[in-house]
This record gives sequence, structure tokens and C-alpha cells, in this order.
Amino acid sequence: MLDVAALLAAPDEPIPWRCEGIAADGYLTVLAGRGGEGKSWMALALACGVARGRPAAGIRCEQGVALIFDAENGPKLIARRLRAAQVSADLAVQPVDAGGLRFSHDLDWMREVIEREGASLVVFDSLRVLSTGAKESDADEMEPIITRLKQLARDTGAAVVLIPHRGKSELNDYRGSSVILDQTDMLFTLGRVPGDPDGRHRRKLTTIKCRIDEEPEPRWVRIEADRARGLVTVDEADPYESEDGGRPRDGLRQQVLDQLTATPQPQARIAAGLGRDKSDQTVRRVLRDLGAEGLAERRDDGWAKGGGHPDHLGSDHPDHPHGNMLPGAERGAVTELTPDNGPGPSTAADRPATAEEDAEIDRLREKFGGEW
Repeated sequence: MLDVAALLAAPDEPIPWRCEGIAADGYLTVLAGRGGEGKSWMALALACGVARGRPAAGIRCEQGVALIFDAENGPKLIARRLRAAQVSADLAVQPVDAGGLRFSHDLDWMREVIEREGASLVVFDSLRVLSTGAKESDADEMEPIITRLKQLARDTGAAVVLIPHRGKSELNDYRGSSVILDQTDMLFTLGRVPGDPDGRHRRKLTTIKCRIDEEPEPRWVRIEADRARGLVTVDEADPYESEDGGRPRDGLRQQVLDQLTATPQPQARIAAGLGRDKSDQTVRRVLRDLGAEGLAERRDDGWAKGGGHPDHLGSDHPDHPHGNMLPGAERGAVTELTPDNGPGPSTAADRPATAEEDAEIDRLREKFGGEW
């Protein structure tokens, strides 16, 4: 039982950031990325930043002991990576060869190591290997693992970073059950941006969830190998902007607008209507943008068309996106109405899903994960 009077009387404490905006003492961070995009190098850079008490890739780090449970590489490759990151024997970066270890059997031993080493930052690389035997897409199997890791952070006071893999689809922020997003304190993705001319080296660190503080803006890092010297550097990078200077999510605005109706819809249904995952954070950000502009309205039961939605303008209004045009036609073009482009029969997409359909969607998502 918590003492409410004591809780309210205590002053608010600042967020105990170990790596500013990414990892905090006593909290669980998930850092997701596809294979080969540098998530392990990023985690190692943060570990070195903590050990040195210096910024890593432009991210301020508080000095402490870093502990890395590496279940993927083995001692020889771990040694090569440490040399490439210029880790010296006296630097407080302690690797653990976690090959063969499992969260289901060895988490208590891992806790003992964390406490014995006095670790401030703990990295688990990766979820797939350390949870071998459990399906990442199965909520019943993932929930105990993620919950125990979060409690491990609370009990030890360490900033815990878990590295899962992202799915193959560009629409997925991570691979596996939605419980990973639901139960973690913070979730970030690290990866290339399509069209980036410097995509070989530059990566975008994107915030998907941050429950403990205001959502950090995207950050950019450069991961570069100097093969002649056998070094790998992780530095802050200039941001990449598309040719039109817009944000990637701006390209989704019109599609989300077209999904909105006078009847409120849950965000998950809007995302599903676009062929995206129900927890897609880009859709959430677009809806937030549209809400701030009055084009969407958030209600208790979902999102509806706002008072400033283009449909409230006449179809002949110059600012209406489809004014004087058939869907898909460019302004100024003359399009003949034919059986191929004329209005077709109503489809299931024109009506809200039934409760039974929603239940079936949820069942499929839990069974197959983000790639269903």
C-alpha cells in the first residue's frame, strides 16, 4: 500500500537520465533495428559514453558502469568489437558472454551480476536469442519477459536497454507482440531513411514511445567503419531532409484525412484502413498534427473529422483537395468518367468494422504479430 500523503508531499524529482532522452535509471528502454543497421554499435557507443562520462553521438551520458549481456557474438567477435570501439581494459564496460543464457532460466543470475558489478547501464543483446523458445509474436509468452525486465530495472536502479529486431516491413517499428510496446517505458527505432543519399552511414533514431517524459525529437547518428585502422565510430550526424523539406509523416496526411468521417473511429481502425499496424506511431503523430490544425477532432471513442476538414469546404472550393477532380486526377487535368474510373459499389471499407470483426483482427494480430 502506498502512502498517498507522503507521495504528494514529496517533491517531483528530475528524470534520472543515464543517456539523455534514451535510457534512465530504473527504467526499461527498447532499442529496435533491423540486422546490420547498427543497433548493437549504438548500444556499445552509449555504454562507452557512460563509462567515460562523456557524450556519445551527441547524447549526454552520466558516468557509471556499463554491463553488456551479449548473446549473439561470442568472445572472439566481442573482443573485435571492443577493440573497434577503442575500449581499454580499465574502462568500466563489462561484457558478458550470454550465449546459451535465457531470460526464462537465468534472469536471477543476471540480477546478481548487475548488483555485484554496480551497473548503471545494462544492455541485453538480443531479445530474440535471450528468449529462445518463446514466440516474440505471442503476447502470453512475451509479457512475463518484458514485465520482469522492467521490474529488474526498478529493483536494481539500472538503466536497462533491450535490443529486439525490427520486422521486414517498413510499417513495423519492431518485431513481435504489441506487449513489447505496451510494457516498456521507452521504445526507439534506429535505421536508415529511404532515399537518404548517405544511407550507408547515416541512421535516424526515432522515438516511438516515451512514457516518462516529453517525447524527444528524432536524432541522427553516423556509424562509420575505418577498415584500415580497424575502428568503428558512432557520431552525431546532420539530419537528412527529403527534397521537399517535409517530414516523412507528412506524406501520410491526405490518406489519414480520407479515412476520417463524422463518426469517431479508434486510431487502430484508421491505421488498419491504411494497411498499417494498429499501434503505428506515424498514424498517431499525423492525427495529432491534424488535431492541432482543427482538421481532426479527438473524442472519447476515437477520432472524427474536424471542423476545418476539407470536406467542410465546397467541392468546388480551390482549397478542397478533390475540388473539380475525380479521385486520383491531377488539378487541371480533364478526366473522362468511364466505367473504369466511375464510382463503384460500396465495400466493407466504407463501414466501421463490427465487434466480431474487431475481435478477429485482434486475434490475428496476437497470433502473427506486427507482420500479420
